[in-house]
Amino acid sequence: MSEDQNQPTPPPPSAPPPQSVPPVGGQNWSQPPGPQQFQQQSSSGFDSLIPTKNPDALLSYYTGLFAIIPIVGLILGPLSLVKGKSGLTKVKEVPQMPGKAHAYVGIGCGSIGLLFNLLILGLIIAGIIAAANR
Repeated sequence: MSEDQNQPTPPPPSAPPPQSVPPVGGQNWSQPPGPQQFQQQSSSGFDSLIPTKNPDALLSYYTGLFAIIPIVGLILGPLSLVKGKSGLTKVKEVPQMPGKAHAYVGIGCGSIGLLFNLLILGLIIAGIIAAANR
């Protein structure tokens, strides 16, 4: 027997330590985003089309558009004005909040719809009074 057979075999060479991968886009994906990181993320193009983070502005927009419908506008017109003001207040508090244009359009259409409906209501009442005086 030779002396080489009695010696223990050396362990295989160890693998190099794993290299740390740099974060994609400068963000650390090993931790969930904190509240400040979430608010600092840029809004997508979808948020500018439909401001889901500002539901008051979105509601003002849709109720303002439907306020032009006769009789329905007596209810939706004031609701559009109130929600539009609330949506603008949120945009003033957080300037990155989407929905400023939606709130303005809602306020404008709600005002026009409310005035249009009040004019129609006034004409109906004037017609009833005129017909009763004949």
